[in-house]
Amino acid sequence: MAIIKNTFFLGIGSNTERVRHINSCIHYLHSSFRCTKVSPVYQSHSYGFEGHDFYNLGARIETAFSPHQLKQWT
Repeated sequence: MAIIKNTFFLGIGSNTERVRHINSCIHYLHSSFRCTKVSPVYQSHSYGFEGHDFYNLGARIETAFSPHQLKQWT
């Protein structure tokens, strides 16, 4: 029986301990999902509050999870 693969695109960002949090997230995704790909990191200003700039990136993962299962995944 074939496993159905779903493709998801995730937005990832942090404005506190940016490098550590981004690297931890990428490592966790790579160790949890196959075919994980990530975009380059870009910097953006915080809007609506005073704070450090954000580091952001996009990630593409493939999984047998449904959207609801992925939302519940930690």
